[in-house]
Amino acid sequence: MPTVDNNGNILISAEEFKQGFPEFADTLDSDIDMYIEESTCYISNKYTGDISVNCRGLMIKLMTAHLLSLSANNNGGIANGAVAGQVINATIEQVHVSVALPKNSNPFQYFLNQTIYGQRLLALIQSKITPIYYGGSFQRVFR
Repeated sequence: MPTVDNNGNILISAEEFKQGFPEFADTLDSDIDMYIEESTCYISNKYTGDISVNCRGLMIKLMTAHLLSLSANNNGGIANGAVAGQVINATIEQVHVSVALPKNSNPFQYFLNQTIYGQRLLALIQSKITPIYYGGSFQRVFR
């Protein structure tokens, strides 16, 4: 479970991250710490709003895993979460596989749909963050 400091910041350690994502057990703590910090550029680590500490902590961890997977993929490694589609057809002999890719309605969805961690994060965000509308305005306000 993430901790919260006196300023309301959610703190996640590399050790805590590895407990939730054991597939990254061999990753250096310094690399994980770097990506946890980078994740807070995408997901606020401030404990505010309607999202619980646990859910916001999970969002940060999923973004960290997503970034680590993209980094491994870009560096020629094997990305742990690098499957971003549903298998719709498969053949045994001479191995043919067809995959249906998720639909992306904006660049952020495309970015997240590149790994299973990003897909989980997107689902979590969509389940926790709902827009509210004010007085017939076309503008949406997110809590």
